[in-house]
Amino acid sequence: MPSKSEILSFAELAVKNALQSGADQAEAYGEISRRITISISGRKIQSVQVIHDSGVGVRTYINGGLGYAYTMRLDKQTIKETAVKAAKLAKVSEKDPYFKSIPEAEKPKSVEGIYDQELASLQVAGLAKIAEDMIKTAQERSRKIILTGTLYTITRSYAIANSLGVEFEESGTNIFTYMKGIIRESASNVGSGTEFDCARNLKDFNAKWVAYEVATKALRALGAKVSKTRTCTILLSPNATYRFSQTLSSGLDGLNVALDRSYLSGMIGKKIASEKLTLTDDGLVEKGFLSSSVDSEGVPKRRFNVIENGVLKTYLHNSYTANRLNMENNACAARDSYKSAPIFTTLSNVQIKPGDQELDEITSEIKDGVYLDSFPMFSDPVTGNISSMIDFGIDIRNGELAEPIKGTMIGFNMLELLKNINAISKEARRTAGMIMPYIRIKDIQITGK
Repeated sequence: MPSKSEILSFAELAVKNALQSGADQAEAYGEISRRITISISGRKIQSVQVIHDSGVGVRTYINGGLGYAYTMRLDKQTIKETAVKAAKLAKVSEKDPYFKSIPEAEKPKSVEGIYDQELASLQVAGLAKIAEDMIKTAQERSRKIILTGTLYTITRSYAIANSLGVEFEESGTNIFTYMKGIIRESASNVGSGTEFDCARNLKDFNAKWVAYEVATKALRALGAKVSKTRTCTILLSPNATYRFSQTLSSGLDGLNVALDRSYLSGMIGKKIASEKLTLTDDGLVEKGFLSSSVDSEGVPKRRFNVIENGVLKTYLHNSYTANRLNMENNACAARDSYKSAPIFTTLSNVQIKPGDQELDEITSEIKDGVYLDSFPMFSDPVTGNISSMIDFGIDIRNGELAEPIKGTMIGFNMLELLKNINAISKEARRTAGMIMPYIRIKDIQITGK
């Protein structure tokens, strides 16, 4: 497998040959990666998968037409052929009247703590030991627990080059787990809970904590009943807060806005949420799970406010959407791998500013409500409407957690929800560059019995 510096050389070679083949502009993205994935099912490891991958993708433009091609064969001749193919595709592609340019070169800042040699050296046996410890920890909490989920590590080196001077390479490591635990006392009495953790280095990763929390939540969910239908207050846990931010991202996507299929279109500079809400995206935070020096187009990452004191400050942009909407490119370009162009955007490390009230105080003020440890992941990007089952919730009565609930739905509009935020806790979960406090929201529709 090629070294990191060879990947950059291949990217530069691809750009050179694309230009020689008639491309007006060209970009190449190369990547070397190793991913180890362990799946857990029941009380044992179900499968282990190791994938070594490497390749280069070439993006070209001719008269506004896009061409894209990639190869997994990394030799000079194949790279040249791939660049020529991308240019040929661009020649016959329909012109995009909104395309202006790929990004020009800018000097990026370096990011600390995104590569860990210990994690990069971790082999299957070491990751399997972590998985086995998770199973054991959950079993110690409850012998009836059944775990399902994944545990994976990624070690990755990538390089980006383009015809406007971008030339960059970087390496990173990630470890992540998401687990669901189920405890079945009877056919009608089933408790479940979920938890995750992620890190850029092995020392910051706490797999046993995840297993313990999953089992604890599943035990707490036993005896769940259908909640009553009403309009009430909800309290988001840090996990639900994180998922809330991910759901919000579809409305913030620059392409959705440009195509007028976002409920946030035309809202820049307007108050869209409670003044208590400030949402920051920090792509440079030390040890951030999605931190990197540049985005998938080679644009330097940065820290910026998406929502500040309730006011929408920007959308999430790559070079195309920023140029199309005549806005600053905030380096949110993303791609799945070298096999695809960076056509979508994503948040990096979400940080929601903690509030000025203690969690106990926020909870004590809720006379009637629901505590949520989950949040619907998808909304209609055009309307912002959401209707979903509550995966894990607990009724709140007179300021205290009461019974767990099941068979109950939640429905709301994202803009209404944003404006109905009336408290954010001082306490927050801080994980791999993310900051996730508890959020209280009034007047939300709950549908049960």
